[in-house]
Amino acid sequence: MRTGRRLPLALRGYDRAQVDGLLRRIGDTLRGGAAVTADEVRRTRFDIVLRGYEPRAVDELLRECVLELQAAAPSADAPGGPGCTPAG
Repeated sequence: MRTGRRLPLALRGYDRAQVDGLLRRIGDTLRGGAAVTADEVRRTRFDIVLRGYEPRAVDELLRECVLELQAAAPSADAPGGPGCTPAG
């Protein structure tokens, strides 16, 4: 799953650096890099900050990423798999 959309911002939302870092790790995992598990993603909590990412949008994207991680788990060594990555 690839997302080219930008995550919307909210007055009070999830810390953007924390979210972007997790999304990078998920993308790396799906491309055969260092592993992050679906359970780890589910347990992740983000700080609430001013001008952060809108929580519902992040939660929805992470639910999709968890499904992708679960589907990719048996074939984690497959190179070039799709990834969940934020738009620039």
